[in-house]
Amino acid sequence: MKEKNKGMHIAILIICIVLYLFIFMLMGPLRAMIPAINPFVSQYIGVMSIVLVLITTTMVTTNGKRGYIASIVMCVLSVYSAVSAMIRDNSMGSLPGIITPVVNMITMTVILTYINTNQKQNQELNEQYEQIMDKNREMEEKDEALRVYAYKDLLTGMYNLRHFREQLEVEAGAAHPDDDEFVAAEWVELDVLIDSILDGRIEDSKTVIAALLVDAIRHRV
Repeated sequence: MKEKNKGMHIAILIICIVLYLFIFMLMGPLRAMIPAINPFVSQYIGVMSIVLVLITTTMVTTNGKRGYIASIVMCVLSVYSAVSAMIRDNSMGSLPGIITPVVNMITMTVILTYINTNQKQNQELNEQYEQIMDKNREMEEKDEALRVYAYKDLLTGMYNLRHFREQLEVEAGAAHPDDDEFVAAEWVELDVLIDSILDGRIEDSKTVIAALLVDAIRHRV
């Protein structure tokens, strides 16, 4: 994509240079007609000068420093041609041909400075954005680690009591007992639960099977 844009910008630069030289060559004979006091010629030259400014502006805005150098060369060529005409004709009629390129060069310098400043600011903003994104990723990773530490034992990697309680609440909320059943949770030690089963205080078959199974696994381990 960048190579494609670079090729397009170079093509625009070449077209601008050709247009500049073409208009510049037309302005030479027209300036020679000014002593004849032809107001239309003066208007045409003024319009052409504006077009040259637009062309050099396009060169700088599309090609940056490369376009700036090319525009400066074009403007210097215009100044040289106007100075040569003044010396040859011993007349001040070509003075606008000197002033316009000089002002154009100053304008192109201001535009390039603004473009470079803007690009630098954009680069700094992009760097700050990347730094913020990196910090956000680090915070997310730390939050994920804290969440894991909150629900798992650091040594064994097994889920702790907090995780079990929260999962039990979720499962209890999603349960659909029969009309004659109800869901109740009570936190007791496993040994107390086994004693309650053996004493006959707990008769629910599911609870009895689950408790005895956990107790058997505990003794086996």
